[in-house]
Amino acid sequence: MAAPEPGGASLLKASGLRIEVPAATGGWAPAVDGISFELGPGERTALVGESGAGKSLTAMALLGLVPPPARLAGGSVLVGDTDMLRADEAARRAVRGRVIGFVPQEPASSLNPVLSMGFQIREALRLHRGLDGTEARRAARELLASVGLPDGEFLRAYPHQLSGGQAQRAALALALAGGPRLLVADEPTTGLDLTTQGGVLHLLDDLGREHSLALLLVTHDLAVATALVRKVLIMYAGELVETGPVDLLARTPLHPYTVRLVAAARGEPGSDRQGLRTCAAPPPGRWPAGCRFEPRCPLARQACRTTHPGLATAGPGHAVRCPVVLEGTGP
Repeated sequence: MAAPEPGGASLLKASGLRIEVPAATGGWAPAVDGISFELGPGERTALVGESGAGKSLTAMALLGLVPPPARLAGGSVLVGDTDMLRADEAARRAVRGRVIGFVPQEPASSLNPVLSMGFQIREALRLHRGLDGTEARRAARELLASVGLPDGEFLRAYPHQLSGGQAQRAALALALAGGPRLLVADEPTTGLDLTTQGGVLHLLDDLGREHSLALLLVTHDLAVATALVRKVLIMYAGELVETGPVDLLARTPLHPYTVRLVAAARGEPGSDRQGLRTCAAPPPGRWPAGCRFEPRCPLARQACRTTHPGLATAGPGHAVRCPVVLEGTGP
């Protein structure tokens, strides 16, 4: 489904993004640790990893919305000339909605429960496009129709009256109200049945093409990413462990964690094939001194327990955080 990448100058550039959360033992611990990536106009990229990897924190930081009790500890997020982490609120509001649209992970709980969908979308149109009255009502109806909710009754519906798929589509309409150039979608198919999930993915694909939108898809499901994007950023324990074209990573993954994600996406019998230990990922504040994946890795060496590896080039547009596979001793 993924469209050709137009490329061009960066629309968004995250550099050394670092976010801390309160540690269980006291003090602060990094939850997002030095994340860097760029998106150009029309590009489609997925941030993929299991729960707790730091994906949603990263997504929120792109909008300048680091949620308490988390706090910014370093780095920058540039949208044009605006650093979303340090600009004043007025400057950030000029970017949110108009340049970056956001589709939350749980639209049913993020939509205002006491306001109709029509009112919420009209308000966004008023704030971001200056529309009011008849123009706003017409545009709201058109937006809902564009996401597959064509009946006028959806303008009058409240969030609790919508099904999961309808709420996701309504949240997408709300995200598009400001006419953004980049859409950040945080787990947009979570909790949906397979048929509804497929419908939402096709809708994202169609709307991306129609509006020439760049897309950052946040998901734990590599199969979902493969259907929609061209580039994948694999995230584990707060950092990127492998990045590259989605077809390359799906065909020849290098990092042992990516290998496991690909096996899961293919429906292969999990850990038996790769010998992957099934213990949970360590939480912030309890990361190993060396490679953070070492406790679960079938390829771990003694050096992996003491040396924290960097993200190194593995080929054109491809990087991996594992010296073992780069030395040719991995899978």
